[in-house]
This record gives sequence, structure tokens and C-alpha cells, in this order.
Amino acid sequence: MFTWEEWTSELSQAIGRAQTSGDPDLGNTYYRHWLYALEKLVTLKGLSDYQEIEERMANWRKAYRNTPHGSPVDLSANKK
Repeated sequence: MFTWEEWTSELSQAIGRAQTSGDPDLGNTYYRHWLYALEKLVTLKGLSDYQEIEERMANWRKAYRNTPHGSPVDLSANKK
């Protein structure tokens, strides 16, 4: 899918952009930067696009909101 060098470069850029825009880099936003870097690489490599990612995120939210507590999240529950 992508190389370690591509990953570290994209993650470094995501962290740098966040710091430039005022992220205080207290450690609690690292995984947000990680996710942004992954989403960008996935789209750059043509594995998905931002619209599909947004749709999947919306489906996931609907599913976990419709899944009873303690039960595994069932993505078919997003249709309720």
C-alpha cells in the first residue's frame, strides 16, 4: 500500500501542519494526526476517496449509536 518512508513523511507533515495552525502538541492529538495522515495516503494511493471515508464514518456512527451497550458493533445497525 505505502512504504514506511511515505508514512513517516505524511505523519510528520500532518503534525507540522497542526503545530503551524496552533496545536499545542500536548500528546492528546497524536492519533488525530495519525488518522489524517492515513486518510491522505489512502486517497493519494487511490484506495479510497474522501467522500467514501466520510460515508463510512457516518455509517459507523449510526451503527454504534444503534448497537446495544456491551454488544459488538454491527454495521448493519446503521440502517435503523
